[in-house]
This record gives sequence, structure tokens and C-alpha cells, in this order.
Amino acid sequence: MCNLLNNTIKIAVSSCLTGEAVRYDGTDKKNTVVSNHLSAYFSLQVICPEIAIGLGIPRLPIRMIEHENNFSVVEINNSKLNYTDKMLRYAKHLLPLFDSYCGYIVKERSPSCGYRDTPRFSNSGKQVSRGAGLFTEQVINNKIWLPIISEIDLNDRALLDNFLERIFIVHLWRNLNNSTDIFYAKLQDQLRLRGTDVESLKTVSNATQTDAIFQSIMSILNRPITKVMQLKFLQAKVCEYQLESTKIPWMLQKFRDDQVTLKAVIANFQNAFEEFNHSVNSNYFYPDKREIDSRECYFGH
Repeated sequence: MCNLLNNTIKIAVSSCLTGEAVRYDGTDKKNTVVSNHLSAYFSLQVICPEIAIGLGIPRLPIRMIEHENNFSVVEINNSKLNYTDKMLRYAKHLLPLFDSYCGYIVKERSPSCGYRDTPRFSNSGKQVSRGAGLFTEQVINNKIWLPIISEIDLNDRALLDNFLERIFIVHLWRNLNNSTDIFYAKLQDQLRLRGTDVESLKTVSNATQTDAIFQSIMSILNRPITKVMQLKFLQAKVCEYQLESTKIPWMLQKFRDDQVTLKAVIANFQNAFEEFNHSVNSNYFYPDKREIDSRECYFGH
């Protein structure tokens, strides 16, 4: 669960991205989005698998070896120094903690923490592929639902916005104690935005299926929303709730032209729902205040 007692939202993050000098050469990779923005909204739980398994600072770098679909991590100049078992044991030890996290920010290209672009080499030293680092791969395989992003993708507006959206959806799921009916109701607009009918997902009869459906929903939501998609959806809502006489159509024009924020548009919908006595149980229109603040604060709209 995501620390429900004080409503704090925990996200894991590679230690070097917060400014900790834990890299092989004794430096850090402090990221301004992490340190200046996300730290204001989330409790950052720092992780450095290489330090955790006993590698010192400074140290010779390690790299991933790929052989017959098996992966290992070894010292770059001495492949006999193999840290694979230690890394896998550490991952197994730490994985239960990820049930209390709502997201994970990783250092790309790291042999331990990389997400999609970590170089993988043959035994002869030739690069043969790219993918996740060894530690992150264990997280991906065991916590399929977890929102993950690399520090490189933090610079992509759509990807960061989607990452933030999914963090709060995980938090919502935990706060609802895995109550699927309420979860479905609150998420129906965010699913419809992505072309999925919530009714098609209502086939849950036991806990195993509940977990599978949650993972399926998180997979669907791992699709960034464009402004064109937002506008089409919001214009349909104007018609659905007969709000043509309000100033919302005018606000949507302003939103299209980047003259007002999505937060302002949502506020106008909320006012109209109240004025016309519409009961709307939607996480899209009534998100956690921290969600819309964190998304608006960084992007402006």
C-alpha cells in the first residue's frame, strides 16, 4: 500500500538522480525534475543496487553480459568478477518494498537500474542489444503494474505527464483497498480517453482476477494522452451534460490555443456540474489535488 496512514505517496528513485555521489567514479547525476519538482509532491525512496551489494566508491564500472537469453553483470575489465547472484538476491530482498511504492524513476543505461537503453554485450565485448538493467528487469517482471520512467524521459512532457497520472492511479487503487467497482467508476473517463470501455473489464470474480484486471488497467493507462484526444473527449462531455450554454466551449478554444491550463478547464467543468446538479464520480474531473498541481506546476498546462 502507499502509506495510507499519512497519505504520503512514495516513489523509488535511483540514488544518483537525487544528488547522491554513488556512481562508479564518485559523482552523481542529480536531476532537476526530481530534486526541484517531484520531491515537493512525493516521498523519494532512494535505491542504488550497486552500493547495496557492496561495490565501493570509486569502483571499476560493471556491464551487462547477454548469453543465450541469460543476463549477468560483471566488472568491465574482469568478467570473473561476477555480481549477478548478489544483484538478484538484493532484488528479491527489496521487491516486497515496491508494494508500498507508487512509481519508480531510474537511471537510464545503468547496468543495474536502466529501463530500456542499457547496453548488453556478448562475452567477446560486442554490444548485442539494449534493454533494462538487471535490477530494474526484476522489478518490471514482478511488479507489472508499477509506473516506471527513466531520467531521460522526464524531459518528455507527454511521458512525464502520463507517469504522474499513473502514480496517482496506483495511489487511488490502494486507498480504495482494491475495491474494483469504485475503481472502475472513478477511472471510466481515463479509460474511455484511451478507447477502452470499462464495462468490458468487469469480469472479476476472485482476488487473482482482481490483480490481473488491475495490471490490465495499468497497461491501458500506459498510453500518453495528446491534447487532440483531450479536446475531443471534453467536447463530447459538453454535449453529454448539455453544457453548450456555459463558458466551457470558449474555455476549450482557449485550451486548444494554449491560453488556459487544463486545470482551469477542469475547474469550469466542476462548477458547471455543481450548477446543473450533475453527480460525476470521475477521477479525471475530480483528481487528487496533488495530481493536478504536480502536473500543472511543471508543465504550466
